[in-house]
Amino acid sequence: MALLKLPSKYCIFDYGVRKTGTDENYYSDAYVQFNNSDLPLINNCVFSRRVNNSGRGIWIGSGTTNSKITNCTFGNGGSTGYFVTAINDNSQSNSLIEGNTINRNTALNSDLLQTDHGIYAHSFNGVTIHNNTISGWPTNADGGAIKARNGQNIIISNNTLNTSGILLYTYDNTPAFPYLDYVKVLNNQINIASAINDIYHGIGYWRNSTSVSEYSIRIEGNILPNGTISFNGSNLNVANFNAVGGGVFNNDYGLINLKSGINQSGNY
Repeated sequence: MALLKLPSKYCIFDYGVRKTGTDENYYSDAYVQFNNSDLPLINNCVFSRRVNNSGRGIWIGSGTTNSKITNCTFGNGGSTGYFVTAINDNSQSNSLIEGNTINRNTALNSDLLQTDHGIYAHSFNGVTIHNNTISGWPTNADGGAIKARNGQNIIISNNTLNTSGILLYTYDNTPAFPYLDYVKVLNNQINIASAINDIYHGIGYWRNSTSVSEYSIRIEGNILPNGTISFNGSNLNVANFNAVGGGVFNNDYGLINLKSGINQSGNY
């Protein structure tokens, strides 16, 4: 196992050049990428992506354990904010993403081939996404400030999300992680322009077949007065959703669309 610690200050990544002819599916465009590492720490660094050279900031690769990405800055919302994704987390276990400021240039939203979520957790076991500020991603399937797909044991808490919210997904093409289990979405502030009845304008969940599942999803204490909470897919298993304290509780929302039988109370 490798150990990576970047300096706590004066660590600046800028002027990266995108490989010619690539788009969001080119996964080697991050400034920092590590695999099979234990205890990697990236703290208080600055990441910039410039016009015509969009890309990722950090890729936490497979086999990586106990990673921490804390107090970093990704973009300024303008000239240095051309991010496809700020942080991709594909770690093996126990990842912390905390206290980061991510500010994408919304001009990039016109090119969906360069758009792939602010923080994207995929095939995970144990991720905490806490106290980050994320701005600039669109309210559609290509965007979302945070997306969590196929994994277990994730906490998304106390984040401030501007322009888009949180997407939860299970796809049936990820056989090693055919589920989304033990999810907590707690006390996030989501600021978007308007509540629209879909899964993209607030907090939403989608899965594409009956061969994958969800278990124990808790949505609590989130503030999204112009946003939508949507958990109403035909394949959703209500009993599994409600298991071990799952449900939708004490959220301030604009619209809510829940499948009949999902536990709920205190929402307003």
